[in-house]
Parts: sequence; C-alpha cells; structure tokens
Amino acid sequence: MRNYEGLSREERKEYWQQQLKKWRESGIRQRKFCEINDLNYKTFCYWNRRLKKVDGGKKLIKLPSKIVKGLSGPDNNFELIISDSMKIRIPWSFEEDSLKRLLKTLGVSL
Repeated sequence: MRNYEGLSREERKEYWQQQLKKWRESGIRQRKFCEINDLNYKTFCYWNRRLKKVDGGKKLIKLPSKIVKGLSGPDNNFELIISDSMKIRIPWSFEEDSLKRLLKTLGVSL
C-alpha cells in the first residue's frame, strides 16, 4: 500500500489520477484492481468519488468510426447502431466504464 508521508496534496491527487486511469484501462472490477495493486479499496473509492466531482464526473468516449453507423437520441437515451442487426439503446447517464466494458464484451476495440 502506498505511504503518503511527505507527499503534497497535489502529489497524492496525481498518484490517484494515475491509479484510476490504469483501472479504467484495465477493464477489471475496482475491488480486484485494488487487490492486484495492493491499494486500499475504501481509499480508492474515496479518490474515485472525489476526482469525479473535480472533473464533473462525465467523460466522453471516443468510438471508432468504423463501428458506429449512426448516433441519435433526443430523449434520455441514445441509440448506438453498430450494424444493421445490432442496436443498443443507452441512457445518457450510463457510466463511462460500464460502456467501455459493454463495448469490449461485444468485441469493439477502442
């Protein structure tokens, strides 16, 4: 587990930003990521919430144009059209990490 002695607030923030980025890229569950990387799960969750508040909690996901044939949605959902036979209706509030896992499961590379 990381020892914070002697680190400034900014250094701690940068450390957790890096850890959260690695977790998002890993595609694994938070608790498992913490176990693998010897991180305190409650501290991880705290920083995840704290940094979401700082950056607004909303991130855009860049989708490869080859897999998206249409994107629409004036209501509280958008429809991701991957092929003629595959359409996914997703609420605008859908979490970034969940969408990435869904796309990965479908075999879509980001």
